[in-house]
Amino acid sequence: MAELRILPEERQDALAAYLAGFEGIQSDPEYWKSRFRLWWDDNPAYEPSRVRGWTLEVKGRIVGFLGTVPSRILIGGKPRTARSITTWMVDAAFRNDSLAMLLDLLDDAGDGPVFDTTPTDHVAEVLRALEFQNLPWGGSKEELFASDAAVIAKTALGSLGGTILGSVFGGLQRLRAKLAVPKGLRVDEVSEIADSDYDALWEKTHSFFDATNLRDAASVRWSALADPVVKKRLFECRDSGKLRGYLILKPRYRRGVETFECADLWTDPEHPEAFEALIARAATTPPLVSFPHFTPGIGRHLGKMGMIELTTRPRKNLWLPPKGWNEDSSSYFCLLQGDYATAP
Repeated sequence: MAELRILPEERQDALAAYLAGFEGIQSDPEYWKSRFRLWWDDNPAYEPSRVRGWTLEVKGRIVGFLGTVPSRILIGGKPRTARSITTWMVDAAFRNDSLAMLLDLLDDAGDGPVFDTTPTDHVAEVLRALEFQNLPWGGSKEELFASDAAVIAKTALGSLGGTILGSVFGGLQRLRAKLAVPKGLRVDEVSEIADSDYDALWEKTHSFFDATNLRDAASVRWSALADPVVKKRLFECRDSGKLRGYLILKPRYRRGVETFECADLWTDPEHPEAFEALIARAATTPPLVSFPHFTPGIGRHLGKMGMIELTTRPRKNLWLPPKGWNEDSSSYFCLLQGDYATAP
């Protein structure tokens, strides 16, 4: 039987070597060290007193791991620390011992929610048995816009698409798409942010939902710009220099082609034109961009912009809500929940 241990910082090199050599993975230890820095050292939500993860060990040899990545979330107007399950990897001979790691993680989470947005089918079954639920979402649809019609054929339509259907879709989106930055607004891609502007936008808008990510400057910088592997792109919309909203694109590989998807979109509701401006600018990012329906309202707004709408497989976005959570509460979640946000 393997021994359950809390991961100390000095064991991270040994953990990186274990994960790099895990059966079916065969990656570089340096990759995993970059994940550790992102998840913990550079993460504004991480506190040194909190657990980074758990290992299963036999005579000092690591045979399993379960990590936890903190993030800050607003629930009922109060900030809490959420936990995201990541990298549940256990040698086959010791998988009967691995549930103990999960139970310790749930206990460590306290009154904060827990997310898992990359579970296997088996893990999803285990989590549902522990009262995890589907994350509030706007439905299994997404809007697409492609700069190159051939990309639509290859990535969205697959082998049945072909160049002819791709051209049809390309022509259709040119006729239908209503993508223009409204007059007076400016949208730019940025590689750094002004803390005071983002903090001011968050202070003004944080009360619009009962549950959502914290989006102060430190949180946005970490979510959008801190990852050296998953290189996201950040667009901000300004009106006479004042920040009205921002949008984050995350790389997404479709049939071997690097495309992008909207990972987060946050605007001042008093300036709805900022939503239109950000979508219009981000949609033209080559070669293809997809926009999930984070909420039914987002879906309705996107539907009016004339992009190609596709039905997708339901996402396995699961969470364990905090105690006392009311399912009728208003919420706004995006693709920054769980470790999907940092997954290549």
